[in-house]
Amino acid sequence: LTTVLKTKRAVVRQFAEELRRLGGSASIEACVRGYNPLSKEVAYVVCVGDAWTPEARETLYNVKVASAGRKALESPVAIYYDDIGKAKEVRRILEHTVCLWAKRFTVRGVVRGVASLSWNQENACPPEMQETLESLVVQFEAILDAIAALEEVLFRQLETAVLHKNQDDLHRMSQTLAAIFDARHCSLFTDRYGEKKLTLYATSHLPSAPNIGTRSYVFGDRITGWVAEHRKPVSLQNPGDPVELDRVARRHGITEPIR
Repeated sequence: LTTVLKTKRAVVRQFAEELRRLGGSASIEACVRGYNPLSKEVAYVVCVGDAWTPEARETLYNVKVASAGRKALESPVAIYYDDIGKAKEVRRILEHTVCLWAKRFTVRGVVRGVASLSWNQENACPPEMQETLESLVVQFEAILDAIAALEEVLFRQLETAVLHKNQDDLHRMSQTLAAIFDARHCSLFTDRYGEKKLTLYATSHLPSAPNIGTRSYVFGDRITGWVAEHRKPVSLQNPGDPVELDRVARRHGITEPIR
């Protein structure tokens, strides 16, 4: 199960690389962006090409703003612009993009993101190429559906372990999650009594750590509590840097800093 789930990121990367290859030599970037239906935000996942700057890749796009990404999310079929500069209803995503193809993808029937391919010249994607690209998206969706089914099994096991307070199972689950995400360790916290207080239940590197069951954070307190309070993912290069903590909060449009 761990091996299969660890391939998810590789599958997304290979999908983007294949999009770029199919786009031919004039293509400048292939991008996969994830969509969160709760926050209505679209975020960069992986990009093959040099057109996206690091700053652009960190930007969250709200679908309330007119864009090609929003149009693709709303359309059951792929969208295509011979010259996106002439399309007044969308903003240009990248400075050098002239021709754009984009298609939403689903996971188990729910829209989860947009795949896009852009070129630096007009009329770069003839109908037969568009058909091939759409076929690739269908294959990508089938693989993601299979991985989602396995993820559901994993988290059902985790819920069962929490429900029955089985420390051995919880420890194994934390090790599995750490392996999936190539992490040094993984800690599991739960709000056991619905009191908005997270208690450490398991940690992957210590099967019987002395603070298990005693270490806790109230919602909003420090990084762990902030994530629980705002239900936003946080990825930090330097968790001790207050500047980076503030930047992450602003990225999610939240004025309350992480402390």
